[in-house]
Amino acid sequence: MVGHLAEIEQVVEVDFREGSATPNKENLEFIKKCEAALPAGVSIRHLRADAATY
Repeated sequence: MVGHLAEIEQVVEVDFREGSATPNKENLEFIKKCEAALPAGVSIRHLRADAATY
């Protein structure tokens, strides 16, 4: 998975998983890691994810 800021095209977090890992495994933890890596004063207002995130 890749977490990035679309407005400035900056990657803030990546998660490389085994091919057999379920797609919805630990998504909340990944989002929290992305949020922690954001620059000061920047927050997540919208999240775009595909159906596997559900």
